[in-house]
Amino acid sequence: SFENVAREAGIDLVNPLSSVILDVNKDGRMDILTAQSDLRDSRIKRRLYLFVNQDKNENRSVRFYLRGKKSNSPGLNATLELKLKKDGKVFRRIQQVAYSYGGLSPQNEEGILYGVESGAELESVKVVWPYSNTLNANRAGLEKFYSLKDINFEKNVEVTLCEGGQFLIGRRSCSSH
Repeated sequence: SFENVAREAGIDLVNPLSSVILDVNKDGRMDILTAQSDLRDSRIKRRLYLFVNQDKNENRSVRFYLRGKKSNSPGLNATLELKLKKDGKVFRRIQQVAYSYGGLSPQNEEGILYGVESGAELESVKVVWPYSNTLNANRAGLEKFYSLKDINFEKNVEVTLCEGGQFLIGRRSCSSH
């Protein structure tokens, strides 16, 4: 069950127009930018709200940027499977790359963000790239594996995954690699 704590938290908005989930201050924690509109009721005051995530936990994050060549350049509709290890146990987290853009629709910043529990180690990420030159029932060539064991992962890290199989630390271009 859930308890509505929006008013106590200061986020009880009337008639929100759109929300953007992004990491405004690049601390690895997702923040919320939203607007309150008078579109449906002129008595509502138009305002813009920024809610900065101030959680003080010891968790970390990893954000992946995809750079496709044969598939579309941002890797839209690719599937990522992150493999983590903690206390000898292996955990898998799966996300699909889907960004939305536009005038009134919700918008997101580029990149697939994973929260990573304190003490968990990055093992690898598998990307199933969204293309096939020919009908290929066994998906050969669509899957790329990236070993992440050697990444310095003390806090938050950004990783660019290149369709050719290499990865780069940071948000970068793959063209020269």
